[in-house]
Amino acid sequence: MVVIKTPEEEREVEIAGKKLGGLFDYIRPFVKPGVSTLELDKLSEDYIKSTGGKPSFNTVDNYPNTICSSVNDGIIHQIPSRDVILKEGDLLKIDVGNIDGSGYQGDAARPFPVGKVTPKVQELMDATEEAFWEALKTVRPGSHVSDIGCAIQRVAQAHGFYALEEYGGHGIGTSMHEDPFIPNCGTIPHRGPVIRAGMCICIEPMLIMGTKHIKLQDDGWGVVSQDGSYGCHYENTICVYSDHNVIASVDESVRKHLAKEVL
Repeated sequence: MVVIKTPEEEREVEIAGKKLGGLFDYIRPFVKPGVSTLELDKLSEDYIKSTGGKPSFNTVDNYPNTICSSVNDGIIHQIPSRDVILKEGDLLKIDVGNIDGSGYQGDAARPFPVGKVTPKVQELMDATEEAFWEALKTVRPGSHVSDIGCAIQRVAQAHGFYALEEYGGHGIGTSMHEDPFIPNCGTIPHRGPVIRAGMCICIEPMLIMGTKHIKLQDDGWGVVSQDGSYGCHYENTICVYSDHNVIASVDESVRKHLAKEVL
């Protein structure tokens, strides 16, 4: 069942998301060659606690850590490890959630280049972010969740990439995963649950550079491309109001885009 929030409840989601967005600005200087993904996990845990909240991912299905730290062909849900040491040219994706003191949650993800990446990897990052913004344009009371998936797939195909079919976004509130499921691909618009004012949702494009085929790692969490090609993930928490949307999880990447919109 889709949970419709009051404006006051939506503002609590905004507050949680704003605190989470600050994590990406904080962690960015630490993403560099020689750093382990477990170090980034600990830094993220400490940051979230410093905001008066707590990590949320380790409350879901016995996930063991604060962040998902997927590297290169890892698309989503890879577990941080002291043995995974970042190197020049890697593409790291950090997916993270928080539970604020109010009990409301935020969820967001960003790709981080480690040093200098290839032009094709940079295009993958840019396309994944572009897919989010194009998808956001479709979100308004009366639109449908399939409109979001169609927008993401259009961007992916325009760049010669694939959008992940098996995973997607979701509603969010006092639970990390609420209805509805938000697809990452689609060709038929105006299908599925209707977007309504009072909904809080996470839109999270996941794009793959090579083929669309994926596999689950032996730990039951990490999702990687079958052919070893790079994947990318970008996500924000969105609050839908009657006449506008609010991106809760604001960081440098969101601020830059919003500044361009104003200009």
